[in-house]
Formats: sequence, C-alpha cells, structure tokens
Amino acid sequence: MDPKDEGKVYTYDSTVNPTWTFDNCLNVEYENTDKSIHGALFDISRYGKYNKTMYFDENVTQYEAIKTIEIWLSKPLTEKYYDKICDDTFHKHSWEKTKEYYKCRGDCLSDARFLEMAEIENGILKLCCGS
Repeated sequence: MDPKDEGKVYTYDSTVNPTWTFDNCLNVEYENTDKSIHGALFDISRYGKYNKTMYFDENVTQYEAIKTIEIWLSKPLTEKYYDKICDDTFHKHSWEKTKEYYKCRGDCLSDARFLEMAEIENGILKLCCGS
C-alpha cells in the first residue's frame, strides 16, 4: 500500500500497545510459546479485496504476529492509503467524510475485525475475520 512499506521486515515490539485490535473469536488465547511464524497474511479492506503479507526479522509466536499486525493497523489513516482501498470499504465515502469517522488503518475494516480463524501454513500465519 505504501511504497516505503514494500519489502519492509517487521520486528515485534512488546513496548508498543496497539490502539486498534481484533476481537478474538478463536475461543482460545493467542499462542505465545511456539516461535514458528515468519510471516503473516491479513486483509486490509472490508471485503478482502486488498491484503498485506508482513514478514518478520525473526520467527515469532502467534501472539507476537497478531500484536504486530494490530500495531500496523493502528497507524493513522492517510488519504493516500484510503484512496487505494476505498473501493472495498463498507461506506465508500469520500476522503473528507471518511476522515471524520476513521482514524486508523484498521477502521477501514469496519466490522470485519472479528478474528475467526488463524492458520499457519509454511510459516505464514493466515488470518480470517468476519463481522
């Protein structure tokens, strides 16, 4: 989405608390001992037309991966970011209207914040959210 973000490798930072979070509907706590995840795939728009693959500088746990994603989704929403995904949002408002209600990237997911599935395939954590 952001050219500066392409190819970036992420580091889990336990000192940063996300302002936007998923609603955990997995019926279990996030796994926090097995460091077998080196990347994560998640939607960044309401209906899943746009997604992001995030890679980590070292293997992380499910908990660490999800927290890093939440921190990324907590970043302020910019007009440039919104313009790239606005055709796959719930309201499809103009930027002027959107910035009144949406404050961060995660807000663009609207109700698709309910984490219903988290699977690891070849070291990639794949998240599936519903509403």
